[in-house]
Amino acid sequence: MQKALTDLYWAGAGFCLPTTLPGRLLQTLLISGVLGDASREVQSGRLRARRRASRGFSDPARGFQSRCGEWAALREWTLRGVADLSGMEAERIILVGRGVRGKGELRVDGEKVCDFSDGDFEIEVTTQAAEKVRAVVELVFAPGLPAGMPPTVRIGIDGGLFLRGINQIRITDHRMVPRIVDDYGLIESHLAVTPYMPGRYIFRYAVVLGDETLATEEFTERFSAAVTKCMHRIVLPLPRQWRAGEENELALVRLNVTRAGLVCDNRILHTGFRYATFSAQVPMQLMLGGERMFLAGAEWAEEGLLTDDEIDQRLSALHRARINCLRVYGDQPDALYDALDRRGILLWQVLPGDPSMAESIIRRIRHRPSLIAYGMESVFSLPGRPATLEHPAVQAIAEIVKTYDSATPFFGPIPGDADRIGPCEYPGPGALSEQMNAENAVICTVCVPAPAQNIADLAGGEAYWPPDSPLWAHRAPSQLDIAALSAWFHPEEILPEADAIRLARFLQAETIRYALERARMRCASAAGVFVRDPFERLPSLCSPALFDETGPRPGYWALRSALRPVHACAKLSAFSFHCGAAFEAVLGLLCDSIVMGLLTVRAQLHMEDGCILAETSCDVGPETAEIGMISAELPDFPCVLILRLTVERFGETIDINDYTLCVTDRAPLSPLLDIAKTSVSFLDGSVANDGTHAALGLSGPLFEADFYPGWGVLFPGETRAVTQEGVLEALNLFAGEVEGTGA
Repeated sequence: MQKALTDLYWAGAGFCLPTTLPGRLLQTLLISGVLGDASREVQSGRLRARRRASRGFSDPARGFQSRCGEWAALREWTLRGVADLSGMEAERIILVGRGVRGKGELRVDGEKVCDFSDGDFEIEVTTQAAEKVRAVVELVFAPGLPAGMPPTVRIGIDGGLFLRGINQIRITDHRMVPRIVDDYGLIESHLAVTPYMPGRYIFRYAVVLGDETLATEEFTERFSAAVTKCMHRIVLPLPRQWRAGEENELALVRLNVTRAGLVCDNRILHTGFRYATFSAQVPMQLMLGGERMFLAGAEWAEEGLLTDDEIDQRLSALHRARINCLRVYGDQPDALYDALDRRGILLWQVLPGDPSMAESIIRRIRHRPSLIAYGMESVFSLPGRPATLEHPAVQAIAEIVKTYDSATPFFGPIPGDADRIGPCEYPGPGALSEQMNAENAVICTVCVPAPAQNIADLAGGEAYWPPDSPLWAHRAPSQLDIAALSAWFHPEEILPEADAIRLARFLQAETIRYALERARMRCASAAGVFVRDPFERLPSLCSPALFDETGPRPGYWALRSALRPVHACAKLSAFSFHCGAAFEAVLGLLCDSIVMGLLTVRAQLHMEDGCILAETSCDVGPETAEIGMISAELPDFPCVLILRLTVERFGETIDINDYTLCVTDRAPLSPLLDIAKTSVSFLDGSVANDGTHAALGLSGPLFEADFYPGWGVLFPGETRAVTQEGVLEALNLFAGEVEGTGA
C-alpha cells in the first residue's frame, strides 16, 4: 500500500507557503508572489514586458532575476506534510523520497528519525508511525550557499515523497532490463529482497500497453530470513518498438509480491523495447535497431527549476531543430526523463563525481528506453589536462555503473578520450575551417559565444562594458573580447558595441552550421556532434546559447539548416581570401532519409548584387558523399561573395544552403563590416528583397519555407513564400525597414 503526503507546505523565513510535489522551493516562492516585489527592483518595466512576450523560454528564476531569491538559500526551510495512516495495515512503514535536492534531517511528529542528503532515500518510520491514524512528516532542509548556474536556492523534491506499507518482505532494489530476442519481447527483472519471515513468496507480473495486457507471469520463490537476490524472465509478444524521433507509448510493468494471500510489497515501472549497441570499429557510434544513428545532440544542464510545460516547450524547440539526443547533467526531475521517453529523444546521462549521487541517478533512470549511455562530469588529472578512464575518480563511477546498470555503456568524463571540445571561443576565420575540417573528432562539442543585445536592459541602464557595474561584475561568467573581435573586422579601432554584437551573432550561426555539416560528412569516423547549453541560463555578453529571453538567435536557425535530412554542403579551406586569389570548394551531399530518384546539386558563386562568378552542377544518387568541386578566380577588390548550393529533385528545389565568404587584403572579415544595408518587405504571403544588395544571414520563422531552412541569403529581387509570422534578423538589414512582420 502506498500513500502520498497531503497538505504540503514550505515553512521558513516567516512564510508558510502551500506547495505540491514534485517541485522546488524556488518555484513555490515565485508562484506565491514572495519574490514578485523584489523582482521589480531589479528589472525594468520594458524587460518585464519582454519576458511576457517571449516565446515560452523566459523564467523569472533565471539570469539576473536569481539575485532576488538567493537569500532563501541562506535560511532553514521545512517541508511539512500530513500522512494519512488509516487503513494502512502494514507491518513496516517506509518513507520514500525520490529526487531529493538538499540535505537536512527527517522528523515524524516532531521526533528526529535520521539525516538525509541529495538523491533518493527509503527510510523506515515504523516506530514513529505505527498504530497512528495521522502523522506529520517534516523534512528540515539545512541552510547553505546558493548553488548552480545562475546561483540560486536549489532545495526541493524532483520525484515524489510518499509512505509505503510492506509486510514480511521488502524489495530493496529492482532493476528491469527489457530486451528483444527472436522478435519477442523479454523483460529480465533483477531483484534484491529482504525477507523478514522465511517461507514461500509469489511474484506476480503484469505487462500492460494502453488497454491491452501483453503478458502475466507468476513466480514462486522460497526464502530464508536473509538478504537475497533473484531474477525472473517475462516473455511477451513484441509490442511496437521504441523509436527515436517519434511519439512513443510506454509499456507499464506491475509487480506484486504476496505471501499467504497478503500483499507484501509492489513496484510499478514504465519501459519500452529497443535494440541499441555501440560499434566497436568507431567508438561511441550508435547502432539503433540495427541501423547507424548519427547523434545530433544538445546539452541540458538545467538545475531542475523548469515547470513541466517549460520542459515540454524546450524539447519541442529542439525536436523542430532535429536534435535527437540530450546529454543531461546531474539529477533531473522525472518530468524531463518522462518527456524524453515519450518524445523519442535519446538520453546520454552525465553522472556527478559523487558516488552516492551517481548511484541514486542510475537507479532512477536505468529502466528507461531513451537511455543509451552514461558519461561523467569533467575530471582533471592536472590543471588543464582532462583525466582518462584510468583516473581513480573515474574508475569509481565506472564501477558503480557496472554494478547497477551493466547493460548500458559508460564512456567516462565529458569530453572523454575520443571527444573534443571546440571551438569554445571565436577561433578566427582561418582556424575555424582548420578545426572543423579535422578528421580526428569522434564526437565534437560546439560551444560558440554570441552576445545578446538585451544585456543593456538587464544592466538597468548602467554601464556594462567594461564591467564596472556591480550588477554585471557579480554575474558575468566570461566576457567577449571586443578587441580580439575587432582585429578581424577593423584593426585600426575598436568595434562599436552594437556592431560587435551583430557580427558575433552572425559568426556564431556560421560556426554552428559549418561544424555540424562537417561532422555529418565524416560518416565513416564521426559518431555525432553536440551543441553546448542551447538555452541561456545566465544572461551574458558571451553566452553560447541558441535562445535568449527574446527567443531563438540566428544560431538556432543555422542549426536547423545544418540538420536537414537532405542537405548540400561545401568543404572550405577558409572563409576569407586575398583579392585575386584562386578559390575552390569541395561539394558534398548529406542524406539521412530515403529519396527516390537522382538529385541535382547546383553550386553558384555570387557577388553581393546577385551576379554569378562561377557555377557548376552534377547529378548524384541520394547518399552522403563528396560529389564534386567548384572553382573560380576571385575579384581583385574587397567584396563579399555568396556560395549558394541547391538540391533539386525532378525540378523541385528541396534544399538551399548559403555560405558567406570575404575577399580582402585588410582584416580578414572587414568586408562584413562594410556591407551595404538593404531591406525586405512582405506582400501577399511573400518576403522580397527590395534593395540592390543581398541580405546576409537572414534568419527567423518568417523565412521557414518547406525547402528553405530559415538561415541564409536573400538576393536582390528574390522573393520567397512566407509560412509563419515572426521577426526577421539579418547582418545588414536597415533597422525598422522590415514591413509586415508583426513584430
